[in-house]
Amino acid sequence: VQRKLIPDDETQAMFLIPEGVKPAIGEVVKDSPAEKSGIKAGDILLAINDESLYSSQQATDIISSNKDQELKITVERNKVKKDVFVTPGSDAKIGVLIGTVFMGETQMKTYGAFESVYYGWKDIEKMTALTFSMIGKVFTGDVEFKKAFGGPIKIAQIAAKSADSGISSFLYFLALLSLSLAILNIMPFPVLDGGHLVMILIESAIKREIPIKIKMAIQNTGLVLLLLLMAFIIYNDILSL
Repeated sequence: VQRKLIPDDETQAMFLIPEGVKPAIGEVVKDSPAEKSGIKAGDILLAINDESLYSSQQATDIISSNKDQELKITVERNKVKKDVFVTPGSDAKIGVLIGTVFMGETQMKTYGAFESVYYGWKDIEKMTALTFSMIGKVFTGDVEFKKAFGGPIKIAQIAAKSADSGISSFLYFLALLSLSLAILNIMPFPVLDGGHLVMILIESAIKREIPIKIKMAIQNTGLVLLLLLMAFIIYNDILSL
């Protein structure tokens, strides 16, 4: 079993971005704010306003959310770091096509059957902790809901990217997807298995069965809320296209 090393950084690990991958400028539109500021094709984007960058989507989101505001963009050109200042136009764009470039080292190790089980379990522990951490940050407002959760469209997009990276990356993504669904399923929410478990615990505590009408009302309410949540997530997926 081959196990690709992934970064410890929480943001990178959650989205399966290998360490060393950085957004880079593919093209610069003529007479655009980017060209006027000195940004050139091939520049590697390291940070925007001192916030480290890990993906092209992250860079695009920061730029688009700072319309008409000057941004300090740290780039690397010919192994030399440089700060450039550019202000997105009224369309919240600076006139660049952003791709990705790999700057790090790739390490592949082969493990035996027992070692594979051990490291597989360690990955499960790590990703479970990261999932609960991300959910917690959504509730505290540290992470936007639409950036933390994705529906079928976003899942398909990530699946396609992982498949492009090879069969091992794709299988790893499928494993993480299964783990995420399992974690969500045990949440104490009506309709889900976690909700059923809560009802069983309540019945054990009060030593009698909850009336069927109350159970049905709780389940139906939970189902409606779950469907609304799914619709909202799919709506956000469509907006992000």
